[in-house]
Amino acid sequence: MTTRVKAEDLHGYVDKELRDVRLCSKNDFVHLLSPPSEEQSSWDTVINKVIESHYNNSTKRWKDFPSEKANEIEYYKPLVDLANKVCQECQSVRKHQDALDGQWVDTHSISPQERSDSKSRIQPDIVHVAFPEPFEEVTKHINNMDDVDPDDEDTKINIQFFWQQIHVLVEVKKSEPKDLSNHILQLCSYMRQMFQEQLDRRFIISMLLCGDQLYLWLLDRAGLVGTWDRFNIHVETRLLIQILAAISLLPAQKLGWDPTMRLYVDRDIIPSYRLLEAKRCRPQSNLFHDNWVISMPAENGVREDFLTIRLIDGAGAQMLCSRATLVWEVIKLSALPKFDGSEGGGSDDIEKEIYVLKQMWQQVNGQSTFPDEAGMYNHAKRGNFIYSAEFVRVDGDLSSTSSLRKPLNYRDFNEDEEENEEFRDEHLEPLHDMATLTPLTSLLYRCSANAVARAQTRMMMTGTGYPLRYSVSCLELVSVLRDCVNVHKQMFLYGVLHRDISLGNILISGNGLGQLIDLDHAKHTDSTKQLFPNEVSSSDVVSFQQFIKYANFDADILQFSLQYFGHQDAASCYMRSALNCRFPEPDNQGRVFGCEDFGWPSEKQREEYKKLPNFAVKEPREGYLRTGTVRYMSYQVLLMDPTPPNEIFIHEPYHDIESFFWVLVYICIACQGPGGNLNLDLKRRNSRLSKLVNKAFNPKPDNLQALGFIRRDYIRDRNDQFKELMTYLHKDFDDLRNLIKRWWKILAISCSNAGPDRDLIHHHVLQLLDETVSQLTAKRTPAEKEKEEAEKEQRRKRWASKRRFPPTGIASRTRSKCWI
Repeated sequence: MTTRVKAEDLHGYVDKELRDVRLCSKNDFVHLLSPPSEEQSSWDTVINKVIESHYNNSTKRWKDFPSEKANEIEYYKPLVDLANKVCQECQSVRKHQDALDGQWVDTHSISPQERSDSKSRIQPDIVHVAFPEPFEEVTKHINNMDDVDPDDEDTKINIQFFWQQIHVLVEVKKSEPKDLSNHILQLCSYMRQMFQEQLDRRFIISMLLCGDQLYLWLLDRAGLVGTWDRFNIHVETRLLIQILAAISLLPAQKLGWDPTMRLYVDRDIIPSYRLLEAKRCRPQSNLFHDNWVISMPAENGVREDFLTIRLIDGAGAQMLCSRATLVWEVIKLSALPKFDGSEGGGSDDIEKEIYVLKQMWQQVNGQSTFPDEAGMYNHAKRGNFIYSAEFVRVDGDLSSTSSLRKPLNYRDFNEDEEENEEFRDEHLEPLHDMATLTPLTSLLYRCSANAVARAQTRMMMTGTGYPLRYSVSCLELVSVLRDCVNVHKQMFLYGVLHRDISLGNILISGNGLGQLIDLDHAKHTDSTKQLFPNEVSSSDVVSFQQFIKYANFDADILQFSLQYFGHQDAASCYMRSALNCRFPEPDNQGRVFGCEDFGWPSEKQREEYKKLPNFAVKEPREGYLRTGTVRYMSYQVLLMDPTPPNEIFIHEPYHDIESFFWVLVYICIACQGPGGNLNLDLKRRNSRLSKLVNKAFNPKPDNLQALGFIRRDYIRDRNDQFKELMTYLHKDFDDLRNLIKRWWKILAISCSNAGPDRDLIHHHVLQLLDETVSQLTAKRTPAEKEKEEAEKEQRRKRWASKRRFPPTGIASRTRSKCWI
């Protein structure tokens, strides 16, 4: 999961992702780090003892601290010594708090200024960790590396271990710059790495010391909150020690840990920060990703513990200002003995015991009582897919960014200071020190009008599946796509539009059927529109038949066109265009055309399409939301290009069907045939294939329009762009060339023409997929069928081998608040 990322690349990711920064007063922030009233006296004892032993009253500075604007390296040791003195004093007053054990460590063996470019590291200056010795050993190993292969397994393991150990971090700068933004982005890059490796963190606290001035920062799933009024650590001495004492005295959940997630280790259930040194300090163990115990609602209002056995998708954990989606395979903890010797699953009965647990931080508005995605499954009449779902609660309160930030009052720095000065009560609302604010001004543009609130949700789903690219044959690939397009159609007819069709959201279920998942971006409407609003009599059909002079049509297609368009002129104009696209002259001479020739539904088939959801009546702002996975987005979504032109852009079924198409094309180009292995040419940056895939599927994040224009040229086949794309299909997908060409033609016809082809895009594509499945089935020999079944069994075993089951047995005891 961890790779050795270049510092400048990580800085770029953070710069793109950090979309919301809020500023509050230090007093508000410190309220988050304040002791309970009953513990105030013990905290005061710690503060008094540390000041007495480490503060120099004659110089008015902390002991051994350098003068202002000294090099960073001169701050490390005195700050670490002071912080560890606080830890020591806290041990003497700590009683039963579920607080962190640990010490502060200087991570640098050499000054950052002395590093060459080859030794540049993504590495904070000072950190609080549970066990300093193994952490320092790994840190030295990382610092001593020169140009190590980023794919080297030992390097990955050590870097992963490094970020798993850090509780809190401090970055030191010798002075306060005119612009703090680069330092803040650097801090966020560290916290981003921590989020990636510490899956039980809800938020992370960090500090930035610029000379003698200290800023406090908190990163959660909504964004970054920091103090606008930094303070001098040599002047506000009690405040500094209170902050350091909080790291050792507050319950861990007050410092960002999720108390609803605990590790299963040696038949014990314990918080991650309570791991024994012997277990925690082996870089190879990676306990942070394997076996978590998480409880979920069950029947009759009770809760049941589930055990994670494999992290399926953890990439979202590191994303800032996002849902931070995590997906695991899980089993009921009580079912663990059934998996003894099962090699991760095997029989159908065993596989039925495996569920999928999805955790995400959903954006919330108002009083939501049920996770949005689970609600979407219910709207789509697929609620039986959901085993249980809930908003996570901690000590009875909703686990949300707004709950966490409740004590914080954000400062509005857009107000006109001079204009409002005469109305200001300085006791209640002091004037902002503009010199203090100057280093923060460049961060203020990241502050949106309204802070986004996110709440932690979990959803348990029945069954599991394999990624689509692991299809063992062209037949299985097309069959699964057909199933998912059909599910997409049914969901749409119930008023739910998916809006995020991607390779990761199409699975092969255990029974071989296609499974369309992830309704994170779906939208729902109860509003409908009549697709065939016009009454048509037999005389209308006869009149229309006489009106059309350019071809012969049967009565059904004429009735269909009049029911849809209502007027002969509009119907005739569309039919002429559709005819010329499908049957260029002279092929259409002397032939009688019907609905089947155009791929349109018969009178009986039209019954299910009579009423379609009408998403155009949603609030106008919804039309402007671009959703989906960029690699597979429709060109119209990328360009926000509506059909017809000059209308508000609305996400439609066409856009999702185009995304299905790009999923298929990507697999056929990027993979070495069925089975999932990526083409080796993709690893060679200058290969023709690599350049093509980058052009067609991997856009630069800041230029989505460029990909939109490229996709548009492919769909409209400008300068034979689509024909060139087809030359890159892998030879083992030759059986799918005709499918791709015909699917492309459907998109080319309907992309810019509002009409029945676009409205009935599901019908078109499902007919095409049904035909292809029938052809491939008829073509398959008994030997090929036997080979496919063997490959499916091998796939099942490979997938099951990646599951991690702890030693059989139920936890002997649960230690949620224990000492080790």
